[in-house]
Amino acid sequence: MYVKVYRYHVQHDQIEKCLDIINESDLLYKQFVNYTMLIRRSHEHPSQLTEIHLYESEEDYVEAMRKMKDDARVQSLFEQFLNTLNPEDPEIKEETYQKGTFFQIE
Repeated sequence: MYVKVYRYHVQHDQIEKCLDIINESDLLYKQFVNYTMLIRRSHEHPSQLTEIHLYESEEDYVEAMRKMKDDARVQSLFEQFLNTLNPEDPEIKEETYQKGTFFQIE
């Protein structure tokens, strides 16, 4: 399994719009790759969203990104997404997890 995690802050009045863009992007991405996306809103920081993307392999992720990089629809959605970010904290933090075992702690 190959996992990408993205964290970012959205303008308070743009959260619903951002979620709509993410939903549309998810449907588009699924035309290129079989993956699962989870999105969560921080309880402590309500304007912070975390996206978790689960891919079968790093190769699947790389191939999908190659196919999508020049797609005008993807580029347009990404530009719209960037406009929803908080201008005081526009950074998108990205993490990668791979080739490991996931543990469930009870």
